[in-house]
Amino acid sequence: MRGPVSKEDFDRLEEFFVAREVPIGISLCPHADPSVLDRLAERRYRVTQFEHTLSRALMTDDVPIAPPVDLVRSAKPGEKDSWVRTVIAGSDMEGYEELFGVMFDSVDATAYLTLQDGQPAGSGAVSIRPGDFAVFYSDTTLPGFRGRGLQSAVIAARLYQALTAGCTLAIANTSPGTVSQRNYERAGFRVAYTKAVLTSP
Repeated sequence: MRGPVSKEDFDRLEEFFVAREVPIGISLCPHADPSVLDRLAERRYRVTQFEHTLSRALMTDDVPIAPPVDLVRSAKPGEKDSWVRTVIAGSDMEGYEELFGVMFDSVDATAYLTLQDGQPAGSGAVSIRPGDFAVFYSDTTLPGFRGRGLQSAVIAARLYQALTAGCTLAIANTSPGTVSQRNYERAGFRVAYTKAVLTSP
């Protein structure tokens, strides 16, 4: 984003993934320096999907509205395993349990559970820089509970937290044309740009 990307820069990026024995994936913002395209072409990366980055300005006169706690609430410290299981089950991302565990433990993050009859039915999380911005992520709803407004509830809960923390911007990512995109747009988010997700051969 700040200037040309050299072959050595790209080597270091790839080594990070290789050292951890995980596939190399790059989420490419359209505002990246054009030299990134040369590096990707040289190494025969291919586009595997697209992703929208959505944003919403948070105004000082916005009235935060917290959804009912019997529908969505922040996860308790002892609910880490339950939250991780819910994220995995709702997103089909088996094998990433450790990553989601790290997200749960992040000092600037709050994990949320959506509930049906007191049982976890979905998830969400937010990382907040007070007075600045909030990043929403890990939105899932278990298959049997979709279409009940649970994602909209967890979006509202995080907006409430972001507004009360004095944030001026909220950011989220979704796949294009999905229910998640529509739910975020209903909450006032708009597409800021679309990223290409590329993988290494």
